[in-house]
Amino acid sequence: MLDLSKPDTPDASLTPEQLKQKKRRQGVLNLAFLLGLLLWIKGDDWLTNISSRAEALHLPWPVLLLLWLLTVVFANFLDVIIHELGHVVGALSASFTVVSFTVGPLHLERKAAGWQARLQKLVAKVGGMVRVYTTNYDHLRRRYMLVVAAGPTANLLSGGLAFLLITALPESFGSTPENSLPEYLFSTFLFIFGWISIVQGVLGFVPVGTTTGYVQDSLMLSHMLRRDKAMFQQLFLLKLSGSSYQGTRPRLWNTEWVHGLLAYSSEATGENVLDCYAHSWAYIYFDDCQDLDSARRHLNEALDRKHLASAEVQQYLCCEAAYIAALRTHNVEHARHWLNRAKQVKPFTAQEGLFAQAAVLWAEGNTIQAKVFLQAAYKQLQNAIDTGSNLQAADRIQELQSRLEQTPSVTVPAS
Repeated sequence: MLDLSKPDTPDASLTPEQLKQKKRRQGVLNLAFLLGLLLWIKGDDWLTNISSRAEALHLPWPVLLLLWLLTVVFANFLDVIIHELGHVVGALSASFTVVSFTVGPLHLERKAAGWQARLQKLVAKVGGMVRVYTTNYDHLRRRYMLVVAAGPTANLLSGGLAFLLITALPESFGSTPENSLPEYLFSTFLFIFGWISIVQGVLGFVPVGTTTGYVQDSLMLSHMLRRDKAMFQQLFLLKLSGSSYQGTRPRLWNTEWVHGLLAYSSEATGENVLDCYAHSWAYIYFDDCQDLDSARRHLNEALDRKHLASAEVQQYLCCEAAYIAALRTHNVEHARHWLNRAKQVKPFTAQEGLFAQAAVLWAEGNTIQAKVFLQAAYKQLQNAIDTGSNLQAADRIQELQSRLEQTPSVTVPAS
């Protein structure tokens, strides 16, 4: 049975949304304290410099300050784009296939009908992301290191280029009041962009742990260089992912890869997010094998570690728990509980949780709404490129469709 009593974090009484708000408030307070301290120490000098420069440019100093802030925002956004493009170049050079490319609110994803673009909410705590897979496993460790290292390397190169351009500019560039605002903004942008890029590039090679729910480039490179347990976990995950994209359904995956992935996982629940991924993939495998006991055991293990993962993964795991409760253990109360937990992690978008919502609605007797969500899930499946997982998902949809056809159409209020 899925254990509803286990706390997610030490703040077990708080919902995921409340925990997020608590962390956000703490971050704002820390930032406000730091800014206040800096202003107290250097505020007078900064105001004098801004005022003198604004006077030379014939601008009010608040306007110049606003232009500086906009320059910082644009430079940081461009830095993220270059970082993710570096990963793309590294992936293509290492014979990986790019599945999705995310920068800020822009999300590009490869679908069966081609690349599709959409705007989405910002990915929490990360500015961008590139998802890749490969079906060639020769020299996988070295090739994946190239993919990972290409991002921060691109930052270092672009930062170096920015400073090179600064040194190549004439000494008079942007230094005279007449018509110098565009020149001044350009040189200021190069300076800010150069420093942001260099700092991001250096941090990309310094292994530090984060709470983003993702393995940072620096930490992944450290795992690969040290050849530790996490390295083997990641390599097995890459093999299973490639096998799935190649069209192998989960129950036909190489069992040595599945058991190898689990062999390098820690029994502790607070080690690293790859342990959560390992049990998630094991759950997928055993669920497709119709081994319900093993599937539920690994799903429980993944749920115990979901606080390590991103909001997207947490929501997925809660949806899977809702599906198991609705269609496998036939516990309507648990099914609704886990679906509500999925919504608490973050609100569903139009593309998320479709099958889980259909399964829970069917379990509650709301067959009309269940059919609507099931149809949406089927339509979504038609455009997915993970052909191996698609086979498992198609079987699930067909099973629920058969149950819906055997159930009288009834509409009841959703909980």
